[in-house]
Amino acid sequence: MAVFNIHSRVLRSPPDAVGSLLDALASDSDQLWPNQQWPALHLDRPLAVGAIGGHGHIHYTVIGYQPRRWIRFQFSQPQGFKGFHEFTVDELDTSHTRLTHLLAIRTRGTARISWPLMYRWLHDALLEDALDTAERALTGQVEHKARWNIYVRLLRRRGPGRRRPRATAPLPPRARRPPGSACRPNVAPPFFTAAGSEAPSARVRMPATRAAMMATAVHSATARTRPRTGGMLTTPHPRPVHVPAQRGAGPRRAAFRRG
Repeated sequence: MAVFNIHSRVLRSPPDAVGSLLDALASDSDQLWPNQQWPALHLDRPLAVGAIGGHGHIHYTVIGYQPRRWIRFQFSQPQGFKGFHEFTVDELDTSHTRLTHLLAIRTRGTARISWPLMYRWLHDALLEDALDTAERALTGQVEHKARWNIYVRLLRRRGPGRRRPRATAPLPPRARRPPGSACRPNVAPPFFTAAGSEAPSARVRMPATRAAMMATAVHSATARTRPRTGGMLTTPHPRPVHVPAQRGAGPRRAAFRRG
């Protein structure tokens, strides 16, 4: 599948100013690549033909470079991406310049699926953020800031280039389980006090669940109302009591009562 993707923006700056951003790509003074939002672009040497690098798990090599005007990278990773991407600076007049990014590849194998489902959306969002970064560096503001859609946000969380999860604070010592134990220690609820203690500070702190309290209440009520037979709780069956029919009444009926 052939892919031809273009991102372009007209900047209110002279060509030399825009070209200086291109020359500083992958350096410490890089003001074109959106390093704050995406994986940084790195090269194994200063920007020149033959430099090898990439961003994240996307790898490429510099195969063409004209200072302040043009730079081209050839893809080597991921598998199935055969082609290049490049930045171009075009002069419109003395105070306006067009900065263009072109991606031209032919996808093979699994890249036929991964490009339209994942890489295309991440690529578009990254390049628009790069153009915003260049516009902000040259003019101090961005007239129409690019925004990620819901799908890009989802891919950023689950897909390549996702941010690292925040470190969670450790649990307090009293909430940790003792070494070698598989459950919480069997201690009394907060409304019970320790045996032989009279001060409120001697109470044992143990949160009692609502289900345990309900089960205790139901068991206590059942024990008072149900008779015990042989150490087991039983429910007596109702036995019929025959009531003689009165004169003028209907047929004899059986009334039931519990013994």
